[in-house]
Amino acid sequence: MTRNPTKLGISIFCKPTSTDTTINFYSNHPLEHKITAYRFHMERMFTLPLGEQWQEEWESIKQIASNSNNYPINILQKLKQRIKRKLSCPTLPSKIVTPTPYRRLGKSPILSNKLT
Repeated sequence: MTRNPTKLGISIFCKPTSTDTTINFYSNHPLEHKITAYRFHMERMFTLPLGEQWQEEWESIKQIASNSNNYPINILQKLKQRIKRKLSCPTLPSKIVTPTPYRRLGKSPILSNKLT
């Protein structure tokens, strides 16, 4: 976080010891498991107020995915579009479900004979 005279700025910091290794595209894992790391990075890129720095972050994500981990760019672009669409559309409130009232059955011999 940086402070300018007129505003605060946010940037993404990566430790020098961080690796650019994720699950390789050609590994035998489900696609959802493979792209989870990139989904996290893209959601962070879109939700933080990065200003013009988001383009640098996008280039960094593409470079890590394509050069180090063999991901096709079109998969990343589809993921980016899906995340942008998800974040731009507000979710509708889920239907409110009222709990079902449960009743306790008494120890009636007639009722217990009917249940068995």
